[in-house]
Amino acid sequence: MHKLHTSARLRNKTTSSAVTQDSPPNSASTSSQDAKHKRRKIVGMPNTKGKGKLRARGIQGKLKLITEMPLDILLEIFSFLQPADLLHLSRANKALRGILLDRKTNCIWKGAFMNIEQEPPPEIPEDMTYPDYTLLLYGTECSYCGKATSKVHWAARVRLCNDCIKIKTVSALRSGCHEKLPKSMCPSWSVSTPTKYHATLYMKEDYQRIAHNLNRLADDKDLLNTFVQTQMKFYYERVKHAKQCEKWVYDMKTRRENEIRDIRSKRKEAICQRLYQEGWNLELDYLSIRGMSDMPGIDTAQELTEKTWCKIHPRIITFLEGIRVKRLEEQRERLVQKRMTLLLPLYKEYLGTLQHSYRAPGFPDICAEEPFRSLIFSTPIDTTLTLADFAAWKDDIPRACKARAESQVQVLEALLPPDFPCLDLAMALFCCRWCTKSIPYPDVLQHHCLITSQHDFKPSGDNVELYKFALGYDYRGSQDEAGHALSFQRPWNFGGAQVKYDTQAASSAKEIIGLCGADPRSVSKQTMDELDVRVECLRCGQGKRGRTGRLTMTWSKAITHESEKHYEDKEDLEWDGPRWKLLDAEDLRLAKSKELRGLQYPVRIPRRPQHS
Repeated sequence: MHKLHTSARLRNKTTSSAVTQDSPPNSASTSSQDAKHKRRKIVGMPNTKGKGKLRARGIQGKLKLITEMPLDILLEIFSFLQPADLLHLSRANKALRGILLDRKTNCIWKGAFMNIEQEPPPEIPEDMTYPDYTLLLYGTECSYCGKATSKVHWAARVRLCNDCIKIKTVSALRSGCHEKLPKSMCPSWSVSTPTKYHATLYMKEDYQRIAHNLNRLADDKDLLNTFVQTQMKFYYERVKHAKQCEKWVYDMKTRRENEIRDIRSKRKEAICQRLYQEGWNLELDYLSIRGMSDMPGIDTAQELTEKTWCKIHPRIITFLEGIRVKRLEEQRERLVQKRMTLLLPLYKEYLGTLQHSYRAPGFPDICAEEPFRSLIFSTPIDTTLTLADFAAWKDDIPRACKARAESQVQVLEALLPPDFPCLDLAMALFCCRWCTKSIPYPDVLQHHCLITSQHDFKPSGDNVELYKFALGYDYRGSQDEAGHALSFQRPWNFGGAQVKYDTQAASSAKEIIGLCGADPRSVSKQTMDELDVRVECLRCGQGKRGRTGRLTMTWSKAITHESEKHYEDKEDLEWDGPRWKLLDAEDLRLAKSKELRGLQYPVRIPRRPQHS
């Protein structure tokens, strides 16, 4: 039978062990050896009896038999590897470490550096071995504590973690190195630390050594000059090699980034090619403008294989289905807004014929009336509408405005109390769900909160597209660059639940109107304005609030002042006297004169002297 070819060093090892086993045992030596090899029991050591062996991560046992090969074959295999591969093998087990770190195998490390074809590192320094140089170039651990780090002091030829930087280095500013040592003697290191974005450091050991020699040779100028020249030569050699290493690292990083970018580009092209074949052309064109980074698996730096494609394909399809919904929604929005812009010039022309155009319903509200609603929202997508199609219904714009205004009035009248006659009264006050401002009629029809989109509002019900896609028109002439309407305007009180009757403001209005001598249930807003009276807030005219005089205002401003300044006020709850006072003729004349001068509003008038 043919004998298996094995390593000679292993045969010698086996022979020596066999001789030891065949020798007669010595009872004394045997007992002493048994005592020597007994394991010491450690207190608190967990009992692992009856439990399975702990499994290490990764595949175990792959390199178990590699060291039983003949050394010449093993070295021949190692000659095809690169330095980083040898570094990893030297950490696999003790046998491989012993082989690779033996001085006799130094040629293997030298050949590994010659195997590097792209971006070879700088030449090895004369004072370093190949394993140490490989560890410096390709290692990831701190040279002192073994923690993972990416910071390298190339001139000192060490890797340092953040903790060891604090211990092993000294700051150039704090230690006064710039005064004690010439800058051309000790290599400096510019690095970012946890406490400082950019710090200039020296190795503490080098600094102390150079400082000690400078102090020791201070009296002997010849020896001092010789030491300085030697140290400067050493410095320039270290700095020159450090710059080469930094350039090599930068080139390696740049090349790797380019490789990853090329891999991702090829993967993206392969995925898009498969998706084009499946019919996702429109969705891919949509993503090509907005970016494909959100697509599952598109940015992975790995070649696309059939197995990988089968794994990510369901997630990509789900993602593209969502993109299709979004694309169709945006397509629908552009179509609706394009049709709205055809109706907008006709609406603007109609507003020019009105005396009070600001009281007319907004443009989105007109788009909700027939026949414009059907033209904008119900016309098939493949039908192209022109300005002539909307001009044929130009005469229906006044009717649509009237219908929408009547429906808005009906909404507000339904919010009034049962015993309230009409909207023209001074007590017809409303408020919206978005702010606390008291709004009279007809200002409530143009209230900003009710005709703009709100962040917390989710539209529902009939014709949600009108709220999402609506364009608006500002009667004051504000337009966008294309001359179209403002895009933020929305239909008034969309959904019907954004406005309500302001009972608190109505209660304050009842008190103020009664103070002015009018009947709150019958007086109109116009009549109250014609009375042209002023009232004084007694709560703001007493104590700390009244240091600058008496606060006076019109009846409508008094209602607003009540809701803004005294709503749920602690001092107001404790107030037991009259809250408002009607100004007499002298105070009224003084208040109006201040209003004409535009000093402030509401205005403050001086206190009257109190006569004893």
